[in-house]
Amino acid sequence: MRYLLVLSLFALASCSATRQTGKSADTAAKASLKGTVWTLSRIPGTEMEKTRKPVTILLSDTSARYGGYGGCNGYGGDYVLNGDSLKLGEVLATMMACKPGSHTENNFFKALRETNMYQISGDKLLLKNGNTTLAELTRSKKD
Repeated sequence: MRYLLVLSLFALASCSATRQTGKSADTAAKASLKGTVWTLSRIPGTEMEKTRKPVTILLSDTSARYGGYGGCNGYGGDYVLNGDSLKLGEVLATMMACKPGSHTENNFFKALRETNMYQISGDKLLLKNGNTTLAELTRSKKD
């Protein structure tokens, strides 16, 4: 009888739902944001040019640095992440000119400078300024 009671309690405990607290959800979103290569999908209100390589960004999960490819140039900088607040420091880029790609790069760098928050939904990352979406990126597939 005692064995049956213990077994029943164990079964009941394992069936209980686990809830993710706001703090652990925040930690999961940060973990998902950092250490992931994100590829630019669109910049609202602009037409994107075909670039030599995909436009990307990666926020380091070991330091407060970001970097990627902007359409013509490699770039990088520092970032500050606090909750859903994201501030990307000055964009430092190489100085290669190219056509096509420079228009997309200029618009992307502008979006990075104006970003003050982010939102992740599935494989989509939105860089935002308040309620305005500045850029939409997609999680890059791992090889």
